Amino acid sequence: MERWLNEEVTRIYDGVPEMTGCLWRLSREGIDDETGVGWQIELCMASSASPFDHKGLTELLRDLRLVGVEPSVLSEEAPSAPTVAR
Repeated sequence: MERWLNEEVTRIYDGVPEMTGCLWRLSREGIDDETGVGWQIELCMASSASPFDHKGLTELLRDLRLVGVEPSVLSEEAPSAPTVAR
């Protein structure tokens, strides 16, 4: 899983020079051993960067759900206003 996630994160930010990315494996130390908690993926864009095509991220989130992971997304972007059909 770690290798695949690393490849996917690299693929997402490779095509965008203004983006950096990191992948962390989260765990906590128990009494007898280390317990895996999950993963954190961080993608950062420079404020002057061109708009980011979210297709790669959307595909990664879909694939994570297919393997049973429940991803959460945190964003500094303001949510877009909903459009009302008339």
